[in-house]
Amino acid sequence: MGGLKPDHKTIAEFRRKHKEALKKALTQCVRLCLKLDLISGNILFVDGSKIRGNASIKNTWDKKKCQQVLEKAEKRIEEALAEAEALDAAEAGQSSLVEVLKKLEDGRTMKQQVAKIWQSWNKAIRIT
Repeated sequence: MGGLKPDHKTIAEFRRKHKEALKKALTQCVRLCLKLDLISGNILFVDGSKIRGNASIKNTWDKKKCQQVLEKAEKRIEEALAEAEALDAAEAGQSSLVEVLKKLEDGRTMKQQVAKIWQSWNKAIRIT
């Protein structure tokens, strides 16, 4: 891209103009991952981040407020880490929900599998 950095409007416009192409590319990517057994299609991950934005003068911050927010954030981080450790301990003997097959760990094997799937898709497209 030669160091170019598109802004959010450019990206949104591209997405609107190429909606069908993006849909096809993402669908193809998911199908490829399913064929390679990288995903099973039965798990849903959702990002629930909520960020509040307000630029009014009443929301200016001083050192005291910054310190309080930082302390609260540190406390929440500690709680989240403790919760994660507790979950890890509870799930210690269980198998992973997302596992890469041993045969796909080698890059060449993965490339061959992708090429094989790609060829079968190309044949199917020509026939239909």
